[in-house]
Amino acid sequence: MQPFQAALLPRLLTGRLRLAVALRRWDQDGDGTIDRREFEQKVVELGLETDDAHLDALFKRLDGSGDGLLDLDEMKATLTRLRESAYDGAAKLEAQVNQTSQLKKQANGAAEAARTALKEYDEQLTLDDLLLAS
Repeated sequence: MQPFQAALLPRLLTGRLRLAVALRRWDQDGDGTIDRREFEQKVVELGLETDDAHLDALFKRLDGSGDGLLDLDEMKATLTRLRESAYDGAAKLEAQVNQTSQLKKQANGAAEAARTALKEYDEQLTLDDLLLAS
């Protein structure tokens, strides 16, 4: 993910940048939609650096209808999907962390059992050596 996406999407997803307010501010011609040019201009004004390919990719991701214009309803729908995907990803990551923690505990238990078995073997070997030496 490009730095501008990493900066812009969280603002939109967490509601710190309200969609309706953003749409009005970004909609320079007042038609109720944001076209690619308006979108690019605002991204630049936010100080987020990107190239055309990445900007196009994000715009297409937000443009659920594919008509080349962003309106409030499709932006809400797209951001809802992105938010749900982010929550799903976080839940999967948390599950992996928990699984890793469980595996680490099991591995530590197995290592401790191996150390104990080796210690007992070493002690037994020492006794056997003493008996054989006598």
